Amino acid sequence: MTGGGVRSRFGGWPARVLLAVSTGLVTLAVVGAGGEWAVRHRERTRSTVPGTMSMLFYRHQRLMHGLVRGMDYYGWVHISRQGFRGTGEVSQIPADSVIRIIAVGGSTTFDGNVSGDSSAWPARLEAALNAATSPGRYEVLNAGVPGFQVFDDLVRLESELHWYQPAIILLYQGHNDLFNTLGGAARGPGEGGFDARPDEIPTVYPWERWLERHSLLYHKLGQRLQAIQFRSSGARQRGQTTAQSFDEGLGVGVERFARQLRAYLAVAQSLGIQVIVPQVVYAAETGGGGAADSVVEGWWRGAMPFAPAQVVWSGYARYDSVARAAAGSFGALYVPARDSTLWSLDHYTEGDPVHFNDRGSRAFAEHLAGAIIAMPARHSGADSGSSAARDAPPRRR
Repeated sequence: MTGGGVRSRFGGWPARVLLAVSTGLVTLAVVGAGGEWAVRHRERTRSTVPGTMSMLFYRHQRLMHGLVRGMDYYGWVHISRQGFRGTGEVSQIPADSVIRIIAVGGSTTFDGNVSGDSSAWPARLEAALNAATSPGRYEVLNAGVPGFQVFDDLVRLESELHWYQPAIILLYQGHNDLFNTLGGAARGPGEGGFDARPDEIPTVYPWERWLERHSLLYHKLGQRLQAIQFRSSGARQRGQTTAQSFDEGLGVGVERFARQLRAYLAVAQSLGIQVIVPQVVYAAETGGGGAADSVVEGWWRGAMPFAPAQVVWSGYARYDSVARAAAGSFGALYVPARDSTLWSLDHYTEGDPVHFNDRGSRAFAEHLAGAIIAMPARHSGADSGSSAARDAPPRRR
């Protein structure tokens, strides 16, 4: 009687369901733990620069994201306790004999595709400046944050970076502003219909937050899924967007970029900080290898699948024009990129026309070092208005 009662209570389909669920959860945990170990082992032992390093980021209260302080991503990238790329501690006030420069921008300033912290162009710039003048005279801090636009840089300047009292800010920005403008033009202003809560902060569940902090596998799978969605939706949008839509979108984006850049320069000026605005460079020609134009356009199709390469290049020219004008209006130093090697394909990461490889990082740092050393003690902005034709990128060969 007792044995039959036990069997009736714990036997039958409930027991089978419980066993199946338990087995599934255990299997999922084992597979997840194995995948986590495998991806961490891969990052720890790899000999090439990681394609994605999303564990470097966290959700920021004012900005869309920030860099995790004190982070070491398997030796490839370090974030200092103050939030700059590198391992060195940064004092609030630089020494009297030191000229502190802060390099500001997105991923092309952060320079995550090079072989280490010392290979990023801000670090190379510091080395080049000190080699050309005297050891320790210049200090260059890398404040680049992947994904940032000019407005994000402005918020960070006001909330944090001014505290470090830089003499000069190198504002290398434009890629992300243009990228988001063209992406918005491809999507169209009315896509999705009316939204009563635009830009609402999404709900983040406790398990999601835990995975973001602790699981590299979660980050890698998420990044891979986003990349697939980005390319498929981008190619679809490209075929549906008219030339007029791109032109109208660029008009709005250029005006916004100019307004936000002027705001940045005005705030920096009020803080007594000299700003240098380098011309934004990208892979615009094949270089000496004799590659066909189709190679260049193929790279751009992967980087911005929602817009034709000719539209992208036209957008860069328009953004550069307003950057040059804004620099001249506020006494900032605009640095044109007349060296043709800066536009060459072999200075960029394979398949990526905007992020430097080690060769491109070195060339860009040397380019900027020459401009900074030749800079007057107090730049007046009088020679910023050089002709667009002279400062334009070389023709593709």
